Amino acid sequence: MTNHHPTQRSPLTKSATAAGTIGVMLSCLVGGTTADSPAPSISTVIQTTIVPLLAEHCLECHSGADPKANFSLDSADQKIPIAQHTVTWEKVLRRIISGEMPPPGQPPLSLAEHQLLKTTIMNMMSNASGFRDPGRVTIRRLNRTEYTNTIRDLFGIEFALPDDFPTDDVGYGFDHIGDVLSLSPLLLEKYLTTSHKIARAAIFTPESIQKPSALITTLNFNGGIVSGAKGRVLFSEGRFIAEHDFPKAGIYLLKARAWADQAGGEPVQVTFRMGNKVLKVIQLRAQPSDPQMLTAWTKATTGTQEFSLSYDNDYYRPDDPDPLNRDRNLWLEYFEVIGPMDASLQTFILPESHHRFCNIDRPSHLPPAQYWEKWSKPVSTEVTRQILTRFATRAYRRPATDQEVNQLLGLVALAEQAGGSYQRGLQLAIQAVLVSPKFLFLGEFDPAPDDPRAVRPVSQFELASRLSYFLWSSLPDRELREHARQGSLPANLHPQIRRMLQDAKSRSLVENFGTQWLQLRDLENSMVDTKHFPTFDDALRAAMRTETEMFFSSIIQEDRSVIDFIDGRYTFVNETLAKHYGIEDIQGETFRRVPLDGVQRSGILTQASILTLTSNPTRTSPVKRGKWILQQLLGSPPPPPPPGVDELAAEDPQALTETLRQRLEKHRSQDTCAVCHARMDPLGFSLENYDVIGRWRNKDGDHLIDNQGTLPDGRQFNGPTGIKQILKTDVNQFRWCLAEKMLVFALGRGMEYYDYRTIQEITEAMAAGDDRFSALVMAVIDSHPFQFRRGDGGAR
Repeated sequence: MTNHHPTQRSPLTKSATAAGTIGVMLSCLVGGTTADSPAPSISTVIQTTIVPLLAEHCLECHSGADPKANFSLDSADQKIPIAQHTVTWEKVLRRIISGEMPPPGQPPLSLAEHQLLKTTIMNMMSNASGFRDPGRVTIRRLNRTEYTNTIRDLFGIEFALPDDFPTDDVGYGFDHIGDVLSLSPLLLEKYLTTSHKIARAAIFTPESIQKPSALITTLNFNGGIVSGAKGRVLFSEGRFIAEHDFPKAGIYLLKARAWADQAGGEPVQVTFRMGNKVLKVIQLRAQPSDPQMLTAWTKATTGTQEFSLSYDNDYYRPDDPDPLNRDRNLWLEYFEVIGPMDASLQTFILPESHHRFCNIDRPSHLPPAQYWEKWSKPVSTEVTRQILTRFATRAYRRPATDQEVNQLLGLVALAEQAGGSYQRGLQLAIQAVLVSPKFLFLGEFDPAPDDPRAVRPVSQFELASRLSYFLWSSLPDRELREHARQGSLPANLHPQIRRMLQDAKSRSLVENFGTQWLQLRDLENSMVDTKHFPTFDDALRAAMRTETEMFFSSIIQEDRSVIDFIDGRYTFVNETLAKHYGIEDIQGETFRRVPLDGVQRSGILTQASILTLTSNPTRTSPVKRGKWILQQLLGSPPPPPPPGVDELAAEDPQALTETLRQRLEKHRSQDTCAVCHARMDPLGFSLENYDVIGRWRNKDGDHLIDNQGTLPDGRQFNGPTGIKQILKTDVNQFRWCLAEKMLVFALGRGMEYYDYRTIQEITEAMAAGDDRFSALVMAVIDSHPFQFRRGDGGAR
């Protein structure tokens, strides 16, 4: 590599001088050894090995008055702690990991030198703050998927968010990153509305019973003054009295639709009576614009009996300066009698969510009539406390406090005082929990939140939540909660991971991690010109996605090697996709597993979903395909194109006479394009045997496919088989990329300079575990940042 600004010193003298500078600088960067440092100490390794290594391979470009990439190894401003130059050192480390440095034409690093240099820089970065930094996960709200999964597991109901529910922002490639998940006023309003719908779906209330019933209108009861279609009104204390012929002895539900003119600083007080027996005293807060359904249970004998609703606290101040505060009145629109319950509900089946929520001491196996007889009686505060404690503990993913439960008990009591049923009070408590930040956010609260050096292990319940939202995108189940409660989760971590990966809920890893890592969600919006490709339709698009998802799922469920993502010799097809691929003897729309030859098809790179989403509507895109490989499989994305650099136009007249490769070579001849395209294009051209929608071809129009490629380091390869061999040869880079992306997903935050050591540890654990998917997951969960956290604030 040419030295841009040669000096008068000989290279040997220059290297020796700069080597001393590097030694001083790196010793300063390390800041001494720590308990986590490997033996021999980092400073010893630097002086004896790293210093001459950097001098030999780096100084020719990274020194002098105008060093390459503006990074100098012999300038005084580099002799400061690494924490103040993390961006620069992060770039250095990525270039070393990706094999870009040293560049072609320079003596390459041996495998041992590469590993030593990489590990030393990572250890320096990891300990730059003077301690092993686990990072800090920002408190984050549940995203759409996590919210719906949590509701499913909390109540046992499938609940789909409405189409107008706001989408989640994406950061670091995923839509559950705490730093970008905001809570707008619109989203809060949607949560309020949604909580009401969920509570109604989960808990059955007497108010929702519609028949059989007897309606008693204003013409058929006494008391008050009739006021047109609005109903009857009591201007002073008194009763609305109705008579009803009860056909059979049993339990009945009395309902009254009422509202009030409110005045005097307290709500209207009303009392339900059966004869002279008080059934319920109610604080009616309903306004004229929002009538309320009041309910009361009663036992009745056969025959005509009288029941009533009384107005108990009249208020009248005609001289009050506020016209709205002069007169308190009670309005009643109608009475309704429902029952007898023991006859009318014999065939009624309560929803499973109701049983799941309420069956503390009222067995769900009771016949409906007996069940309602038990629930029509007053429920003890202690039973309600048990119900709400259990629910809030599950919803908050940690033991609910007495104060939190008491607040929920107050809501149940408030609903009953206002004339609602006990079950309506439970619905109100559910709504309160579902809009609470303790439910909507995955919070981890530190004893010293503003101290960046206050490192602590996450609590047992926090660890359970991290596990479940990583592997299931949902809340911990009973077994995880019980281990957390007993303090036994760390000792049982690996058995729990295996259990969770085999559970059907691990499908969330495919739907959330897999589809975002592979950018499979973009397939839905991929544009294909059906004039050029008439066989492409929605059924084929869906089959493409299903193939990749089932392939990913098989790697999880069968605990296969993650290298199968590169060259797995099997896939899943139905008749539609088999015909697309030219696979014979597959009929019907049921997907089945088929073996592959490893030539035309194997691994995700040859699956139609990936090939389609990395194409243009009318032609393939080696650039997009190469960029996808760099970004999603190698973790080395190219920078954005410089301003003013356009893509090749599909309608370019030269397209009729030149191959796509020839056109891209002209594009790549521009200095501003050459560096990135030299990395992307060869990778993309290796997949040119696949057309826009992933069908195999040997020609593009009249031109034979040229699928040869040469990497910047000089390695040559042909076609998909060649690029897969390259990826398997550079398997450590793929391991690194997958480990980094999964750690981002598991933590819900982006990677920082101090995380590189952890990523390296995960890649080593993967390799030691035969690259099994479980080895990757266990290494992520065993990692320092997954099991520890620190405070925030101050310089790090």
